[in-house]
Amino acid sequence: MNQRDEDIRRINELTEQRFGAQWRENWAANWDSVKGLPGIISLLGGFGGAPCVISAAGPSLEKALPYMRKYRGRYVHISTDACYKRVRNGGVPPDLTVSADAQERVVWLIGKRRRGDLFAGIPWQHPNYVSRVVKDRDFVPFTEYADENVGNISFWGEIALRYLGGDTEYFGTVLPGSGVTSAAMDIAYSMGCSPIIFVGLDLSWKVDNAELENVPEKGEKVRDINGDAVYTKGGYIIQREYFEYMVPKMRRRCHIINATGAGLRISAMDSMGTADAMRLCDSKLWFVPALRMRHLLEHRKKTWGKDR
Repeated sequence: MNQRDEDIRRINELTEQRFGAQWRENWAANWDSVKGLPGIISLLGGFGGAPCVISAAGPSLEKALPYMRKYRGRYVHISTDACYKRVRNGGVPPDLTVSADAQERVVWLIGKRRRGDLFAGIPWQHPNYVSRVVKDRDFVPFTEYADENVGNISFWGEIALRYLGGDTEYFGTVLPGSGVTSAAMDIAYSMGCSPIIFVGLDLSWKVDNAELENVPEKGEKVRDINGDAVYTKGGYIIQREYFEYMVPKMRRRCHIINATGAGLRISAMDSMGTADAMRLCDSKLWFVPALRMRHLLEHRKKTWGKDR
């Protein structure tokens, strides 16, 4: 095992030690309501060649919203949970919002959810969140890919063995990578989307010297892609390292673009201005993304008993 795999194994072990009890408690509370839902597997491969825009929660996101509104309906829009309210209030409601946080804070992140908006998430998220989206059948479960080489995520392997006869693909698996943003990328890639365009992927924030003392996480001072001084932190550095590792593996089938225009440079992605990147979406799709998702989910629902 190489050092990177060993590091991932150790991180997974520590994560499970910290959250394992809560994951199991959440799963037990959610299972009866989620077990009959068609999972993310319903959508995989169903959007071949469609452009996708992934909204991340960086401070530059609002600058991208006018361009996203201009081409709305011509791309699949996937949002992370932390910016759901911002994109919806900005006039570009997501076709799918991805969340992977098992803590109750995700309820606050989503806020007042609009009925009919689809949310993809893990079945062991907090019950107060899951119950809100399941009741309208707006929840699309996925599970985290279990890699025996790095012990990722042994919790899911345990649950699948206990409840599902070892079927780890019951809902469909997603590479969690370094967090919800990389999970969104894996979903878009597995759906067949290309190009995948990131906005709001700053992985950093700007702070004036006068304000620095009031910032809870002061972080590390670095230079962004424009040469400006910004602050970042360990979690963001890990995310960038994951993208640098994973994006080259996806290049043969997918063009991945960072159209953030600010923040940390991710050399594995093509950098492009937001306006230029969004012009790649200037074509009529043969489907309405949100309606196609519903159609695929309903089809899977009808055949669910046959598949099991």
